Amino acid sequence: MNQAAISPSRGVSLDESVESVLRNLPADERTLWWIDSADVQATRQIIQLAELRGDDIHIGQSTSTRLHRRVAESSGWLGTTLAEATTHSQLVITLGSEIETEVPQLAKQLVRPESTWVHLGEWSSEVVRPDHIIPTAVSGLYALLTEVLLRLRYESLGQRDTNSQLLYSAIAGSDYTTVVWSADQFNDDLDELTLRRLVAISHLVSQTHRFCLLPIEANTGRVTANETLSWLTGYSPSASFDAGRWSSKADRTGWPLEKFRRTFGSIVMFRNVVTANPLPQVGANLSIVPAGYAELAQGEVVEISAVGQGSAGHLMRGDGALSIFCGANQLSLSKRHTRQPSALELLTELRERLKQSANGALDRGDAADLAGETP
Repeated sequence: MNQAAISPSRGVSLDESVESVLRNLPADERTLWWIDSADVQATRQIIQLAELRGDDIHIGQSTSTRLHRRVAESSGWLGTTLAEATTHSQLVITLGSEIETEVPQLAKQLVRPESTWVHLGEWSSEVVRPDHIIPTAVSGLYALLTEVLLRLRYESLGQRDTNSQLLYSAIAGSDYTTVVWSADQFNDDLDELTLRRLVAISHLVSQTHRFCLLPIEANTGRVTANETLSWLTGYSPSASFDAGRWSSKADRTGWPLEKFRRTFGSIVMFRNVVTANPLPQVGANLSIVPAGYAELAQGEVVEISAVGQGSAGHLMRGDGALSIFCGANQLSLSKRHTRQPSALELLTELRERLKQSANGALDRGDAADLAGETP
């Protein structure tokens, strides 16, 4: 880090630091904006700067995020949101030890008096406790879920030990099950097998009931940046602005850091949401970071205020970032499926009702009201 290059914009927002940021960027080289974590407004501003300069944007992805994305895209799964799960879940299953840090908040939202809560893993808190605890290490979840899958699929197969029997009975007796875990804890090859077992159970149970998977992403700034970039450009986690439009020229989620350095003339590292994770060492030429991160930053440094520490910002919870990939396989949804109708379905219904109107089933006023017109 160049200590002398720290901008006098210490403690202000990105919006107030734009001139200082632009002065530190080469005008004749293509720049990559690497967003580690950001709120909605900061992401919008970076998109605007990238459009102005003709730059690229990339949202840093953790190993666990890539693993979950790979499983979901190859196998498909039925996702949900906290709002939907809170309203409908009869059974809540939590996995692993790291989810316990989220549970005091999740329990208030997900676990209703009439629902059952089963935790798979160690548990230490006495403040809030699940209805049932199956003390299984993360490395043992694959075997446990395999036994339960066999029981659900074939009834007579599978070992009938106490733990698998408890979990099987809970799942078999629930019309709406939500499985929740911390995405960051599941990031290696065995974890991938565990997730694929969960997906297999979800596919099977969802033929007659609802079985949803809800991984929680701890880095809300990363979730927010991913969602905002996708909304505003149509692409995520990487987007390029060229010839007046956004595109995604390459899947950069698996690129080694050295390839980023070779591809772009300069790299800007951005973070304005505080996380426990260290700054990625991508060889940044310019780092825009909150106070306290300057010593760990690379290149020229512009210090800005962090969300929640001197500035306000809109963040999204981490429950939607990974549950949106549900299209690889067509799932058989249950009669309890509660999603909102799509725009196409609403339009089809409108057309049918207007057609009925023409046949006299509806009067002219009803049809005009449906079409949003004045009779």
